[in-house]
Amino acid sequence: FTPLYAGGTVAYWAVFLLFKHPIVRFLYAGKYLEVEYLIPWVALASVFRVATVALMVALKAIQAPFLGFIAFAVSDVIALLIGVPAIWAFGLDGAILAYVLSGVGSFIAGFILLRQAARGEPSQNTWSSLRQPEPNPESNCGT
Repeated sequence: FTPLYAGGTVAYWAVFLLFKHPIVRFLYAGKYLEVEYLIPWVALASVFRVATVALMVALKAIQAPFLGFIAFAVSDVIALLIGVPAIWAFGLDGAILAYVLSGVGSFIAGFILLRQAARGEPSQNTWSSLRQPEPNPESNCGT
């Protein structure tokens, strides 16, 4: 599932990058050509983001959406800790750097969490203790 999503994204960006100059010129009437060199980095981040979403679908399918939340929280922490200083130091280049690193971070976190959940090796802090307990049918609570 993840290779299919990521593969489609790679195919899209391959075509886009092949014709990036005429596309940017057409879409923005020749403006913003000075930041055209950043487009491959946006493409790379996009591939990781789409692959992460595919991992999140798998986590939801195995009834572990909280693990997906954790993976995206990792992305947010990276974006905050790296993004703010990088934007102050490098402007738009720093923002793209933080976008790429947060996408890679969420993918790595999602991959590790999915692998642990699939192997039945849940982290005690994220899986076992945070799942809601199954109702006990033998309990007479409320009746």
